[in-house]
Amino acid sequence: MNVKSLLDQRVSFLPSALTKWLLLYWNLGLYKGEKLEKWIASKLKARGIVTFGDLPAGSLRIIASDLTNSKLVILPDDLPRYGIDPKKFPVAKAVRMSCSIPYFFEPVRLRTNPVSLIVDGGVLSNFPIFLFDDDQKRKQRPVLGIKLSPREKEEDKKNIKNAIAMFSALFDTMKDAHDARHISKRHERNIIFLPVSEVFATEFSLPDEQKHQLFHYGKNKAELFLKRWCY
Repeated sequence: MNVKSLLDQRVSFLPSALTKWLLLYWNLGLYKGEKLEKWIASKLKARGIVTFGDLPAGSLRIIASDLTNSKLVILPDDLPRYGIDPKKFPVAKAVRMSCSIPYFFEPVRLRTNPVSLIVDGGVLSNFPIFLFDDDQKRKQRPVLGIKLSPREKEEDKKNIKNAIAMFSALFDTMKDAHDARHISKRHERNIIFLPVSEVFATEFSLPDEQKHQLFHYGKNKAELFLKRWCY
């Protein structure tokens, strides 16, 4: 599909360059994210899924970040704290909340008192394997992870020489340090690491050739992992 069709910028009669910065300043994001949510909702509805009440209890949990209250949010588990019935909450809305990349998509405003601004869960936890950590229960099946980055010991060290580099390093630390503590050797053997440093989540204009290269890169890495992997 043409993923650029999911980028819904607000309409304005001001000059484009000025509009871009004003929208970012007032709306906290370049794109509304409504088209993305509607597209996800249509795909789920075709499978008979609208709200979390349509899913088996505990079968899906989605991570988001509450900037207003400085909290990691697990959906639908934490919705009662906001006075919201999880069974009536749209799954597409939760996905929309979880992928609200700061400054790219506008935050989702939960109509609580006060209004809570919700953004991408990756801000606080980009690989929430801790959701599956319960040593009190024996797992019925293994938990396999896919991480679009190298192993911690293979990560390049940050070269911070200016404020922009420091901001980048700060953001990377915020989203990765929490999860790194949970990726022990016990977990590491169950994770497929796919270092993809040359492509960013906000690149909605990738040529088809590069998309195919990424697809086959992931497929080959996964096949190699599964040939060596044992539970």
